[in-house]
Amino acid sequence: MTATAAKPTKYQMYVDGQWRDAPAGETFDVVNPAMEAIIGTAPNADRGEMRRAIEAARRGSDEGPWPQMSPRDRARIIQQIADGLSAHKERLRELLRELRGS
Repeated sequence: MTATAAKPTKYQMYVDGQWRDAPAGETFDVVNPAMEAIIGTAPNADRGEMRRAIEAARRGSDEGPWPQMSPRDRARIIQQIADGLSAHKERLRELLRELRGS
């Protein structure tokens, strides 16, 4: 099997219901430690952006629909997440192999 250089993935942050870059557009490289190859770039959030993310998560936990849901509804959502992970398990395996350099 021949290794091919893939274009690095550009990641974004998910804050308060929106995908976004770092405010100043700064990024850092995501490196595969086994291969020492750059496999992506991620936003380099500043303190203000981290604070916004924490505040949004707190609001979602306290004021969002989650605390109003029944345990049965919460379980259904968690099961959907598990089903989604299971449906994508082969791609997740590939990503882990890339990270390990196998």
